[in-house]
Amino acid sequence: MKKIGIFLMCAVCGAPAFGATFFVESAGNSHVPDSDAASVTQLVKASVGELGHDVVLERSAADFVLLPKLIPLGSAYIVNLEKWKGNKRLYSNKMKSAQLENMDEVVKRLTRAVISEVRTSEDVRVGEVTEQESDEGQRRRPARQVRYFALGPAGFGNLSANSVGVYVAGAYAFDVNQAIIRIRGEGAFGGGALFADFGLGASYFFSLEDTAPFVGLDFGYGVSRVNNGTLFGDTVTGFVLAPIIGVQFMRTSSVNLEVAGRAAFLLSRNSIGNPMLFVIRVGLYF
Repeated sequence: MKKIGIFLMCAVCGAPAFGATFFVESAGNSHVPDSDAASVTQLVKASVGELGHDVVLERSAADFVLLPKLIPLGSAYIVNLEKWKGNKRLYSNKMKSAQLENMDEVVKRLTRAVISEVRTSEDVRVGEVTEQESDEGQRRRPARQVRYFALGPAGFGNLSANSVGVYVAGAYAFDVNQAIIRIRGEGAFGGGALFADFGLGASYFFSLEDTAPFVGLDFGYGVSRVNNGTLFGDTVTGFVLAPIIGVQFMRTSSVNLEVAGRAAFLLSRNSIGNPMLFVIRVGLYF
């Protein structure tokens, strides 16, 4: 009980400026109308009173000074509020209001946060979420939507192929500058063997320059066929993993050229082992 009592005393003593006196400076400046500045000043004073503190008319009689600044930003406003004690600034924070009509909610929340010396994002309450905060997370940068086509020679593993195969791929992709995400389908055939898969893929670029190396990974579902002289051969299906490494050229243009190596592994065994596909491909994003 003694420890609990000490803890409560510390909490009360450490409570930020409870029952203190505040002097509120004018929010006026040359960039805003006097009426708007006066409204913000009065809103800060009202908020101080609602929090259980006193507003005094003389700066010298105050425990703390609140210095509000109203800054126009297009059709919106930014309110900056500083808390001073003597010649020392103790805390400051700011909030944005989409319009002057919503300033009362913004000032109330900002005043409470500055007096308590906490960030406004940590002191939000029901009914105080601003229009700007409710819109955050709902807006996104547009991704560049492109098509992809690639060709190249292919080598097979555990498929009894007796020649080099032909590889072809197509995709619908979303380019977000540092990375590309693909909805893809691709396959290779030759020497009686077949390896094909479809699914998702992504590549990460190591730079944003016109020529950039990258690594990527494809994941999907595929099918393979071993050349064993029968109509369908030894056919197996399963999930596919395919790491990719390459270089993309002309990235600042609307058409990009890619040269890459891809190794695909079917995670199901046939009579020989796990089917594999190795490709050197040249592709276009357009």
